[in-house]
Amino acid sequence: MDENELNLRAVIFMFLDGHVSQNIAGFNPLHNGDDCMRLLIAGGFSLQHVEGEIIAECVAGEQRELTRDGDLLATARSAVTTLAAGMVLDEDVVKYKAMNVA
Repeated sequence: MDENELNLRAVIFMFLDGHVSQNIAGFNPLHNGDDCMRLLIAGGFSLQHVEGEIIAECVAGEQRELTRDGDLLATARSAVTTLAAGMVLDEDVVKYKAMNVA
């Protein structure tokens, strides 16, 4: 999945999970720490840093990512976004895109 698809699926995750009280236009948890924090809280995710890895976890699963270039925050944002995106079904993406056609 590319960055656009990950962010789109993170938006859909927030939408499906009922956490869309704020404006989600421009929601970008991969690159925005505040958006990532919203996603982290909404998903009930937790983070760990273990031996060069960031692990994002929730009851539904986990996402492990090797720390890239020593940037723990970027790696954590990627792990959280990828975990949320992975919980969104392809059918949900199709429905969301159909509802949001201009």
